Amino acid sequence: MTTDLPTLDADRSTATAEYHRTVHDVLGSVEPHIPELDSWVALPVRLAHDDAAGWYLEVGPYDLNRADIEVLRQSIAAYDAATTGRPEAQQ
Repeated sequence: MTTDLPTLDADRSTATAEYHRTVHDVLGSVEPHIPELDSWVALPVRLAHDDAAGWYLEVGPYDLNRADIEVLRQSIAAYDAATTGRPEAQQ
């Protein structure tokens, strides 16, 4: 996925060197609006693994662990239920 938006990401060279970080899949990017900047940015999304954290998602400069991902799952289900009117979307 190509974007003309500025990319917001982090240098993960320390995690790569010290914790054997590897990227297993590049999943595109999300493009949120940041009100404080009054701008849209691209946050690359990657499935990664390292010796310290195990499996996690990198979303721009943020690392999301299993607990964070569960919150996202619940949030997406609530969004689906609200926008489709189907309560079964919350499961």
